[in-house]
Amino acid sequence: MQEKGQALAQELSENYGIESKFIYFDYKTEFDVDNSSKLKSEIEQFESVSILINNFNDISKKQLGELEDAQIQEQINSNITAPTMLIKYLLNKLTFNGKRGAIINISSEAIEFHRKDEDLYSSTKSYLSHLSERLSKEQKNSIDIISVTVGPIQSKDHPSTEVLAASAESVCKHSLKTLGHESHTFGCYKHGIRHYFLNRTIEGGVIRCVESRRKRNVVAEEH
Repeated sequence: MQEKGQALAQELSENYGIESKFIYFDYKTEFDVDNSSKLKSEIEQFESVSILINNFNDISKKQLGELEDAQIQEQINSNITAPTMLIKYLLNKLTFNGKRGAIINISSEAIEFHRKDEDLYSSTKSYLSHLSERLSKEQKNSIDIISVTVGPIQSKDHPSTEVLAASAESVCKHSLKTLGHESHTFGCYKHGIRHYFLNRTIEGGVIRCVESRRKRNVVAEEH
């Protein structure tokens, strides 16, 4: 992770002339008040910040009673504590000298549609969506804040078995276009269509059956 972050910072500097600095902090396992203050001191080096993208996504697919205490704490640290603290630390940076900053909070369709063994994960993402909605009203005169309900993501290296999966690039483009106009959006038009059909009894049932069959086929091919 650290090597990839450093490489990205170097790429931004060399190819786009953007002054970049990579800061590594593992909220999942390292968070406590003392360690968090170290991260805050690193952030203080920046005079201003234009945009914060909260894309924390830790998940352990087990029923709540089957999760280890450490796994529960790690999900809460990653999906709730980390984005909350970063927003707190960066609020003043996002409005430095009266400029208008932006926050994009990445949520998940799991907050609306039940998925087996994802109760804790979906609950943490619901928190982030609610926080985003409240902050967008509180900070409406100074910061553009949007919550993005993302559906399945796919790429050439990681094909998806889910219907109407989209690329990360399309989600990024759509989110940036919607920023400043809405406080909530779906990842892209595909995810919006997927959300509409999943809420319908027949169409939603068909989608779930197709996805279940695809997953069984993938498992069969792997064995």
